[in-house]
Amino acid sequence: MWCHNGPSKGFIIVKSDLLSDMSWSMGVVTATGLVAALISGAVAVFAWQHRDRRGALPFLGLLLTLSCWSLLYSIQLGFDTLGDQLLFQRVTLGLAGAVPTLWLLFALAYTGQDTWLTRTRVFGLLLEPLAFGALALTNPFHGLVWTDAVMASTAIGPVPSLTLGLGYWAHIFYAYAAVALGIGLLVYFGGTVAPVYRKQVSLLVLAAVPPFLAHIAFTMGVGPIPSLDLTPFVFAFTGLVFGLALFEFELLKLAPMARSESLRQVGDGLLVVDRDGRIADIVGVASEVIEPAPAIGEPVMSVFPDERLDELDGNEFSHPDETRNNIYQCQVSTLTDHHGVHIGAIVILRDITEFRHSETRLSVSNRVLRHNLRNDLLVILGTARQLESELDHDGAEHARKIHEKGEHLLDIAEKTRQLTELSADREQDSHRVDIVEEIRAVLAELRTERPAIDLQLDPSMEPAVASVDPTLFRRALRNALESVIEHNDAREPWVEIGFKHVETVIRVVITDNGTGIPESDRKAIESGIETPLEHSRGVALWLSYWCVRTWGGEFCVAPARNGSNPTVAFTIPRD
Repeated sequence: MWCHNGPSKGFIIVKSDLLSDMSWSMGVVTATGLVAALISGAVAVFAWQHRDRRGALPFLGLLLTLSCWSLLYSIQLGFDTLGDQLLFQRVTLGLAGAVPTLWLLFALAYTGQDTWLTRTRVFGLLLEPLAFGALALTNPFHGLVWTDAVMASTAIGPVPSLTLGLGYWAHIFYAYAAVALGIGLLVYFGGTVAPVYRKQVSLLVLAAVPPFLAHIAFTMGVGPIPSLDLTPFVFAFTGLVFGLALFEFELLKLAPMARSESLRQVGDGLLVVDRDGRIADIVGVASEVIEPAPAIGEPVMSVFPDERLDELDGNEFSHPDETRNNIYQCQVSTLTDHHGVHIGAIVILRDITEFRHSETRLSVSNRVLRHNLRNDLLVILGTARQLESELDHDGAEHARKIHEKGEHLLDIAEKTRQLTELSADREQDSHRVDIVEEIRAVLAELRTERPAIDLQLDPSMEPAVASVDPTLFRRALRNALESVIEHNDAREPWVEIGFKHVETVIRVVITDNGTGIPESDRKAIESGIETPLEHSRGVALWLSYWCVRTWGGEFCVAPARNGSNPTVAFTIPRD
């Protein structure tokens, strides 16, 4: 593959003027080179469609450079004078010098080693072909690439024979090292990936080795035709093999990742299943956790005889080593090509041990809030109520404040308990819910509890049915209304609730005549997290927010303002 032109032996010297009238003719060799250029160019056109994939850009550059190398060398051999051929020789050498670097960049990207390629290192790698290209183009001024040139008569016509200079040998040392390193990376990588990818790797190595050997033979002067570089013609074979890898084995479209990178991305273990239902690869703890232990090449149904592959999604496995106590959840994803054709599946094992521990801690917190804290607060409230009736005016006032704060703490404890239940109960029981009736029920409760607030129902509302958990909907609506009521500072406060149909959802809108939800509360809801500097003063708004998010709806809090405008809005799925 990889550089151009070296010494020759056993040729007849034919003298020629360096400057002559250009006379060009097409022979068999020239036509062969043009075919090789056409093949590489056609494969490059196809690869361009996948230019956004891993390693696509250096691969495209490689194909285009191979095509241009074959084209220029073929044009060069069509001339019969030394001066004409040397003109193309300089251009060909300057272009061909980029092939080793492009090959190495592609090999690094394909094998997942491109993280090593910082901008500085890429720039350093590109300096060599740029420097050699400049030397080749300006060789008549310094003779560093070749010091002398004569025309040799061969079986296919006249070919220039060069006396190579120091610059050429320095480049060829780098070029051969880069090509060999790229091939070595692929060979090593081929032993670590699934069989489904080994065919890709094998074709890449097969495409690279013949032109590499052809160029070594030419440089050493042991080729079948002295002074003729067969490398550009071997590129016809290289282009065909690259095309096979692209068309048949989905190179670029289904490029593998290094085993360590795939583990980092998808979890602690996985099985790769090919389109025939056989295990193509086993990564990480999959071989330890799954019983019986899977083996590459065996049908996946022999590992899971009682369930279809798609039924495994959500199953949990415990590590057989009791000292580890790890819990893994199974996730199944199908693999398709760019045509949507099924090509396999991956079974991912994610370590959810810490998640399960968090659930246990939430359960404990829930019991504490439900029983211990609630019971103690009820005792405090009962005692405060009794003191309020028995003590004199000042004492009764203190008891009333204790009772008021106790009620507030009890409300916070209840809402916090409901939040922990939302975390534990991920699956909700959805029903067909009459939205108007549910709204009226919530307003009736609040009118009894908050008689000073004028709670209104938008009279223009039409009947509507939603598919949602009714308990969850009432909880979301009530807490949103409570938060709006709490922050309504108008002299004669009122709150109105309505809704409208928007495509596949119903948008519930709460409007009031206050100044709106404080900015700190709104920003906390927008960011989805409480912060030390911006935190909500109550959990009602948060509880409403998480209820809506639980069924997949959107929750919006309008900026604080003056006048009657929407304050809080959220969506629910239409039936």
